[in-house]
Amino acid sequence: MDTMRDFEPFRAEIDKLCATFDRPPAKDELVDAYWNSLRDIRLSEVQRNVARIIRTATRETKWPKPGDLRDAVPEEGTRRSAAHEAAYRSAEERSARNWEEALRHDRQLAEVELGIARCGRILASDDQSTPQHAEALSMDRQYRDQRMKLLESRSPK
Repeated sequence: MDTMRDFEPFRAEIDKLCATFDRPPAKDELVDAYWNSLRDIRLSEVQRNVARIIRTATRETKWPKPGDLRDAVPEEGTRRSAAHEAAYRSAEERSARNWEEALRHDRQLAEVELGIARCGRILASDDQSTPQHAEALSMDRQYRDQRMKLLESRSPK
């Protein structure tokens, strides 16, 4: 669950919990903390667990921790080391800087390339049977056609 198309539905799930526990809508910091804690699982798992918590909540039920929104605690071998986490964060920051630079240099082309990259991430991570995969496949083709037209329009004749 680390594609950006999952972020808003994820936020909606956290807001459902807030409503259930009579809290104001979730602040960005809370959503980000839960998002970062749960990025390694599918949105459907979070949704299933939020529904379970809401369905079974009583007056005594405490606000759920991120681990309560998982089916199972990750095994020791699947947890990332601190060094791996730091390297991952560094790579994410470098990627963001590179995209920002590309957008400053040639916004039109960079937006098309960013669309292709986002589709590629979905195509690589989502199961082929999902509607998201089919949509990403279609959008990827559209972005690639758009890139070709843009480059052709710029080439000297």
